[in-house]
Amino acid sequence: MNLRVCASTLVAAAALALTSVASVVISPSEATLDLGGTQQFSAQLFRNGAQARALFTWSSSNPKVATVSPAGLVTAVGAGEATITAIESSTQRGTAHVTVRPPLPRLVAKIAVGGTPFGSAVTKDGMGWIGQSHGSGVARLDIAGARLAGLAITDPMGSQPVELYSNVAGTRLYAVHFGGVITSINTATLAIADSARIGGDGYGIIATPAGDTVFAGATNGAIYKIALAQGEILGVLNLTEAVGYHFVWSQDRTRLYASARGSDGGHVYEIDPHGFHLLRTFETGDSPQAITLSADGTKLLIAAEAGDVTVWDIATNSRAATFMTGCQGYGIVREPRNSRLYVSCVLQGAVVVLDAESGAILTRFKVGGRPRELSFDPTTGSVLVPNEGGWVDIIR
Repeated sequence: MNLRVCASTLVAAAALALTSVASVVISPSEATLDLGGTQQFSAQLFRNGAQARALFTWSSSNPKVATVSPAGLVTAVGAGEATITAIESSTQRGTAHVTVRPPLPRLVAKIAVGGTPFGSAVTKDGMGWIGQSHGSGVARLDIAGARLAGLAITDPMGSQPVELYSNVAGTRLYAVHFGGVITSINTATLAIADSARIGGDGYGIIATPAGDTVFAGATNGAIYKIALAQGEILGVLNLTEAVGYHFVWSQDRTRLYASARGSDGGHVYEIDPHGFHLLRTFETGDSPQAITLSADGTKLLIAAEAGDVTVWDIATNSRAATFMTGCQGYGIVREPRNSRLYVSCVLQGAVVVLDAESGAILTRFKVGGRPRELSFDPTTGSVLVPNEGGWVDIIR
């Protein structure tokens, strides 16, 4: 055989293979649907750059999120994401992406609680805890059953529990009191386990995951580090005067952030919890109240009593954005599963629900009264809204 002819034949075959490219294109390439919504998808087969006639088999990677008919009609059946695939008989395939939004939350219960409800916390057994800022106890709440399930007396002297926090195991609940008392409650027996006293009126509390160390803020600007089981104060940070503190951990628990609403407009402090010293001051202004982290841990989301939500970039120590709520914020909590942000508007008697990424308002609840410290229960997907008007709302 002539080698030159053989070589030219191989080149021609390679060129034919390159021009015989086939592909499947689905339109649209992506869609976002509400539950129960539908979207018609279509598929086209292209050979050598030209459309060719073909039959397709349709499938969904997650039928619990989206189903697809033999004709390419997609129906949203559950919140989440799915890939829709169209396969042509010659095994060529194309894909499209579908996102199904979760349903908007609803106000499902309003439970009367005495003693001016203020702070809240949730333990892993599905119990909610509501501090009574004009009483001496913390009400225990069965969240799924939407009913009161007991009362823990946090200070026999009646020094008004404000903010609450629990250890990860849910065996201890920590309460800071206006009267300067810090107590831990055995969540099984509702009895006081340990206590300590700080200077000034207590306002703001957080603990290490194990609960062996507690950090409490006072309205005179001091933050205390306490070994509560021993009743020992391990250190004191004296900062500028603050009306009250709110705390949040960094994702790796190596930094503690404390917001301080003060007469100078307010700051957020970055603290080394181990050496217990101030690292940086964030001049956020706007009277910062409760704070939480963004999903990636790079930003602080701050409920501003001056109005709206301040988004603060931790690395650059600068404002990254402002989420407009149209109200004066107090409590804030991010629902991790659906990336929603809940903000209590203390003077407007409302709770605003935002998209935690874009800041877009999803819905608003007019709850009345004065809603305060919010907390989230991952077991039921509920947000607890203690209200100084004398009740607790459950939103989910």
